[in-house]
Amino acid sequence: MYYICHKIKSMKNIFVVAFFGLLAIGLNAQNCTPDPTVVSAGVTGIFPDPDLNPNLPGGTVGIPYTTTVTVLVPADSTIDLSSLIGFPMPPVTVTVDYLELIAPVLLPDGLMAACEPSMCQISGGSNGCMIISGTPTAEGTTPVSITGLYHFTVPASTPVIGGTSQSLPAIFTPYSITITAGSVGFNDQVTSGEFSVYPNPFENEITFCYNSPEENNIVSVYDATGKLIEKGTAGNRTFNTRLWEKGVYYFRIEKNGKLVESGSLTKE
Repeated sequence: MYYICHKIKSMKNIFVVAFFGLLAIGLNAQNCTPDPTVVSAGVTGIFPDPDLNPNLPGGTVGIPYTTTVTVLVPADSTIDLSSLIGFPMPPVTVTVDYLELIAPVLLPDGLMAACEPSMCQISGGSNGCMIISGTPTAEGTTPVSITGLYHFTVPASTPVIGGTSQSLPAIFTPYSITITAGSVGFNDQVTSGEFSVYPNPFENEITFCYNSPEENNIVSVYDATGKLIEKGTAGNRTFNTRLWEKGVYYFRIEKNGKLVESGSLTKE
């Protein structure tokens, strides 16, 4: 069944709405989950590969943001220990105990980083991740350098430091994150093609209308902290909002599991 959405008479002043596809989706027991595609490939390193794609997904001021960097740590690695020993020697294969990730010194205003495992120590031969999330508060492009320390055990046969635990810096090519204003003015209704949500700002109810078979569309509404408030099919769906707290809310509409619309709303 298809729905025809129409604009209702404007009763509010112009409200700024920002569209962006990455919304915070609530807190889980884990800080983040490594990308399963990257894990299944089994290639060690940091992903997305900053040498191939240094730009992490962009964000919008005032819209919750989240992106995840996946790290696969090798079980062993061949490295040059000359700087630790104090004299030249051939490369040596060491056992990697763990990689200790260090959160970026710079992040866009309003964002923060967290690891999984939470101590930011990823054992050799395993995988982990770092999530960057929050609500951006200012425009601009920020260089994001993720660094760390490789902690490893030196083979007993190695001169001077054989059998000891050592560490060396892990330095990856910096990423960047661009935050934009991304604002568009609307009256009491947010519209985009076949989609509309009204009124905006709202008080006792909010309606989501999408001119597409409703069984393929799911609308989710989150509060300012990223907590899921409501979820349901998006055909001609009205939520009772009398008990909602006043403030900013965010929505996303997915069609067949893919994001097609997102934005922000205000409860007065």
